[in-house]
Amino acid sequence: YYIKDNYNFVENFINKESLNLHLPKMQATYLSWINFQKICLSEEQFFHDLEHKLILSKGSIFGKNGNGFFRMNIATPRAVLR
Repeated sequence: YYIKDNYNFVENFINKESLNLHLPKMQATYLSWINFQKICLSEEQFFHDLEHKLILSKGSIFGKNGNGFFRMNIATPRAVLR
């Protein structure tokens, strides 16, 4: 349940802050794929802006279908997600 609660925390945060991100429904994994295409930044610029703030995986390293997404591990203490 902890990971599901973390997923809900991330989803609520994205919605509350109106971040122009899309979090697809959880599919039995602790790795969330988050779509950032509405932000209209290249992957390089998006990750540069987050440098030293978060550790995320670029979706593009997983192939063409990963472009415009980043992957975030939500199996972490809630304090880290905050």
